[in-house]
Amino acid sequence: MGDVFAIRPAVLDAPATLNEAVERAYRQASGQAAWSRIPPKEAYAILINSILDGAARGLRDVDLLCGEALARLSEEENSRLP
Repeated sequence: MGDVFAIRPAVLDAPATLNEAVERAYRQASGQAAWSRIPPKEAYAILINSILDGAARGLRDVDLLCGEALARLSEEENSRLP
């Protein structure tokens, strides 16, 4: 008979669709963006645009999408420093 492989919990909890991945990444990133010095409306726009860009490139990993979005937000903050 064939081998049986255990499924890791992270795999079971992975988003099933692109929409779910985008939603989870946005929730995670927006929760961490509360410290941002950029006005909230702009900060959230930067986050969602970054997440959608990553998803368009084929990323489906929530942590990667979130990390890229927060990095872009940080870059934007740094570019606005006097």
